[in-house]
Amino acid sequence: ALERKPAAEAAGGEVGLDLLERAVEVAEQLAQRRYAGQRVGSVAVYDGRHGRPIDREGGEADGRHGTHSIGSPPHGLCGERVCASIEFPTAVPQRADPAASSGDHTPDRDAVTIALEELRSLIVIGELAPGSELSQVGLARRLGVSTTPLREALRQLEAEGLVESRRNRSPRIPPFDPQDLVSVYSQRILLESFAIATSAPLLDEADISALDACLADMREWGDATDFLRWEEAHLAFHAGLVAHAGTQLQAQLATLSARSDRYRRMSVLGQQPSAWSIGEAEHQAILEASAQARPGDAAALLARHLSRSALTVLAHLAPDADSGGIRLALEIVTSWAESGSKTQPRRPTL
Repeated sequence: ALERKPAAEAAGGEVGLDLLERAVEVAEQLAQRRYAGQRVGSVAVYDGRHGRPIDREGGEADGRHGTHSIGSPPHGLCGERVCASIEFPTAVPQRADPAASSGDHTPDRDAVTIALEELRSLIVIGELAPGSELSQVGLARRLGVSTTPLREALRQLEAEGLVESRRNRSPRIPPFDPQDLVSVYSQRILLESFAIATSAPLLDEADISALDACLADMREWGDATDFLRWEEAHLAFHAGLVAHAGTQLQAQLATLSARSDRYRRMSVLGQQPSAWSIGEAEHQAILEASAQARPGDAAALLARHLSRSALTVLAHLAPDADSGGIRLALEIVTSWAESGSKTQPRRPTL
């Protein structure tokens, strides 16, 4: 049983959707722990006055099912509590192996990975719009996973800055924030420029061939106006440029890349095919500097490339926003590259 929201906070004086969904999640968790392997027939949630069946399988319960409840089924009123009931086959269920379940309820890693990758993709491409609230039950059904790995995926996406958690409310996709855009791009300019400077001298022939292939794929998919495949090749290209920068730095860059790409797709850059090839010459120049082991030039070219993209996105989405952080990051990188300093960044050892 879960405490009910005050009537004033729920539409029509009834329990709000968030709490109904949470009650369903609790019922499902109980089912997974106590009745392993049994098919859930249906779930019903009661708000003290109304019984609401939640159709989980697209059909009605029949006489073969008996009811097991969390809380008390509403023979009268449940008072100020929400009661969830869940139906199972009446046959005696097979209990889970105690050795496998004792004290260990870690979500299945494959399911977490599936949910994480699918959700990140939906957010970055804009299918889950900025500012939109996320229904955990709805998302779990959409992705084909249970709510347990889904919540773990949402926690990881929150750490990446792609999801916002809110007290007593559903999580949501962060709304557009010009200051966050500037911050994300500024960090990416500094870190990715450092990463390419440390990685470029270590690239071998196989690395260069793979990067050439990425550019070829980008041209092919750009000509075919296939934005999703162009984007895959584009991400692979940027990841390949920093392939020898160390795993922790690469992980940081992957997160910053996802966050900056979300903003880029929100602008016209993500809608007009003509914009896909704007940076082709810049990509080619960056690759040539990297292949020739010129780390300073590679870093400066990459910083200018990312800065141009950032300023273009900002001009479309928030033309009055302060772009000082982006310009400062660019100046820091280019000043180092143009100084002719003999001190080169060293490859991270962590």
